[in-house]
Amino acid sequence: MKIRRVADDLGFSFSSLQRHVKKAKSLPVEEQDEYEANSSSRQVFNAEREKLLCEYLQTCSKMHYGLDTKQTRVFAYEFAKRLGIAYLREWNEHKSAGRDWLLGFMDRNKDLSLRQLEATSLGRSTSFNKHNVGMFFKNLKFILDKHKFSAENIFNLDETGCTTVHKPSRVIAMKGQKQVGQPPAIVFPLKRFKDHMIMNAPENTLGLACSSGWMTKENFVLVMEHFIKYSGATRKNPCLLLLDNHESHVNLDVVSLAKSNGVHLLTFPPHCSHRLQPLDVSVYGPFKAYYNGAASAWMTSNPEHEKRSPNHTPEDQANITLQPDAVSTTAQPRTPKIVITSDIKLTPEMIRPFPKAKPRKVTNKGRKPGKTRILTETPEKEELERQENKKMLKTRKSAKRNVLIDIDESEIAKQQKQSLKTKTLTKRRKKSEKPNGLSRDDGKRPDGMTLVPWIKGQPLVWDVTVVDTLADSYVLKSSEVSGFAAEMAYKSKHSKYSSIISSNYVFKGLAFETLGPWCKEAIDFINVIGNRLIAESGDSKSKKFLFEGISLAIQRGNAASIRGTFPDSAILSEIFVL
Repeated sequence: MKIRRVADDLGFSFSSLQRHVKKAKSLPVEEQDEYEANSSSRQVFNAEREKLLCEYLQTCSKMHYGLDTKQTRVFAYEFAKRLGIAYLREWNEHKSAGRDWLLGFMDRNKDLSLRQLEATSLGRSTSFNKHNVGMFFKNLKFILDKHKFSAENIFNLDETGCTTVHKPSRVIAMKGQKQVGQPPAIVFPLKRFKDHMIMNAPENTLGLACSSGWMTKENFVLVMEHFIKYSGATRKNPCLLLLDNHESHVNLDVVSLAKSNGVHLLTFPPHCSHRLQPLDVSVYGPFKAYYNGAASAWMTSNPEHEKRSPNHTPEDQANITLQPDAVSTTAQPRTPKIVITSDIKLTPEMIRPFPKAKPRKVTNKGRKPGKTRILTETPEKEELERQENKKMLKTRKSAKRNVLIDIDESEIAKQQKQSLKTKTLTKRRKKSEKPNGLSRDDGKRPDGMTLVPWIKGQPLVWDVTVVDTLADSYVLKSSEVSGFAAEMAYKSKHSKYSSIISSNYVFKGLAFETLGPWCKEAIDFINVIGNRLIAESGDSKSKKFLFEGISLAIQRGNAASIRGTFPDSAILSEIFVL
């Protein structure tokens, strides 16, 4: 308040009052008089009752049922009225305590403060508990103690969505250290991906497409290959990847690919990534702020590209509200009628009881409750295989039950005859009828090709070679690095068939050594084939049988080579049964 106004209101001389104020301000701090407001002179509730109110408000807040300022004032009025104590007349008019009372109450109770609520789903509120978090850190300690990962080999993985409708705002960001990570992967809500979509994106960015815009199992396999490529993870240099329990992550193909390349997967407990996943705060927060700023600036400088929905005006769109599945903080519980006697001590919870949620209904429908898991550990991987097989068998049984085909014997005979005719025509097909672009410069062709698309609408082409581990060109390096000969043969295959790789085919160069090691691409490819065999047959051992069959075929080839260096004899025939 200004000095002149005070002087006029109280009838003092302005110059005299100004002189005294100036003199008081010039005194040292310790000699100045301190004045404090006497907020307890007309206090409605005594110290004991205000303590009960304070404890009640804190308990409600811990139960995700905090009261805002208006609810607190209404509750204080109801409490004072039930106690029958004196309060201001204005309280009856507004049916609530005044703002002055609330300010004094907050000033007297320093433990209370006005906080902004965070919209949190019921699942997140209940799942972030001591048991779930303790299990995650127990798994984390186990895998860190087992593999001794260095700091640069521990990664976090998570997805976030970016909208095309932006709210322009000024962002003040704190300067800090640049984050070091892997090239990102971007999923576009389209059916087909085009290279121009990631123009000017960070170097080596992986572009993907999905009609829904969400991560899928098929796309996440490509993301895992992308991560393995740029993280440098191998069996000799393993790394740890922390991620959530999304169904695209808990995928048998992903787990097999990660385990074969030394990537250990540890999942967070369900509904706890908002607390345990650092990417949500340290990366996605600044990213979305800068992304929204850049997009808003572009829309401002390019107004001709702005499009509005024909069904909604800007005013209508501004009125559209999204209501998240959050814990309600504004629900008004029903106030019970209370009969007060001299022997009963009235407490705040008697006026407004604490909320009590009903027990959750336990059903067998939907997904089973998740938990934190180390997906690449053998027990978890086998359980995942069992669940995938069970799911596939259930799908196949359902299809057989819903589709009933009645074929008589004549129809079966007709189909067999047609099948035989088709095989005969296939064998007589001329070389000129084979697909173009499969021949090398020297006229040689790969070992095989699929007749149906393998991935991204492209057929699969493969070529197999078995190299001698003890050959003069390989033996020196093979003695130092396991699988050196197979990797060199793999690179040679890719260089020879470079024209096929650049065309509309997916090429796989499969290299094996006579003494056992396989190239990395062969291991990954046979893993994929094995998983598909499991899905079709329902036999969890079919992939193991495939690996064993290939190894036995190589050993039989070794036996034939050794036997070919000796003359035929009955003894050798008994030793080498081919």
